[in-house]
Amino acid sequence: MALQPQNKLKLLYHRLCNLMTLNTSRKALDNIGVRFRDNREQVGDRELIQDYRFFRSEDLAFGFQSISLALKDKPVAISGRLKRTDTLIRKLRREETMKLTFMADIVGFRILVASPIIQNSVKDALCNLLPVKYVKDYINEPPNSGYQGIHIICQIPKTFPGNNAESNLAYEIQIRTHYQHIWSTTSESMGEQVKEGGGTEDQRIQLVTLATKIRSFEKENPDVEQVKIISSTTNPVYIVLNYDKSKGSTISRQNFGQNLARGIEYYKYLEDQFSRNLNNEVVLLVSNEEKRLPISHTRYYSLKGRPNIPMELR
Repeated sequence: MALQPQNKLKLLYHRLCNLMTLNTSRKALDNIGVRFRDNREQVGDRELIQDYRFFRSEDLAFGFQSISLALKDKPVAISGRLKRTDTLIRKLRREETMKLTFMADIVGFRILVASPIIQNSVKDALCNLLPVKYVKDYINEPPNSGYQGIHIICQIPKTFPGNNAESNLAYEIQIRTHYQHIWSTTSESMGEQVKEGGGTEDQRIQLVTLATKIRSFEKENPDVEQVKIISSTTNPVYIVLNYDKSKGSTISRQNFGQNLARGIEYYKYLEDQFSRNLNNEVVLLVSNEEKRLPISHTRYYSLKGRPNIPMELR
């Protein structure tokens, strides 16, 4: 007899629980996060943060499958990623009250849709079927930067070493229209400092102007198809990318199919190889099709990481 979708998810989860091990308690991990925040990290702390991140990698598979099943009939491009170690540490230092194991976007997913109408239907579908903790609406309440999108924070039960009781950890789902994603990719092409509130005045003006045009267009055209996206398989595909930030181009791209364990092994290898090279960005991605990654992760597939701006937004 065929397994029901929820039983398939449970089986997948238990299989992945043995994928990565962790020998540190939740409290100890949060203490390591505090040390990084205060710039007093100890020998071995970075490696323990990496261990925790790989411990969370099983949630990349489980979360992707949950999202795919919830949206199996909708025209979406689904992708996910593990947060890079350096980005994780910068966030700990930037947000003074942040605890490492309470960080919601160590495991993050991105859903790209063709219009605001589809965006709202996707949000409703996910909120009806997933264990949602809260929703952040950056369309009706956008930050000063101009960013727009909908973020859903979901919960997933985890058991830490030395404690048989389950703890609820979080993962994040971003839902963006194609044009909202163009804004985000444009911001990323300007460097991390722009997203974090820095950058030049010209860059900030450019982003606010682009955000205003996107908001106006989407308000007047909520059902216009911005990009062609069709529904597809719910099977995951794991990709490891090595991106050169100084050149704005992808050096290598390796497809591991549905084999997450092999993808993580190669991901760890590349991270170790380029740990001292700040220009290299090694990324582990999951998608429902590799050919959709140029839509959901435009930065790694376009010249200098810059998206093409449609005529109506220029």
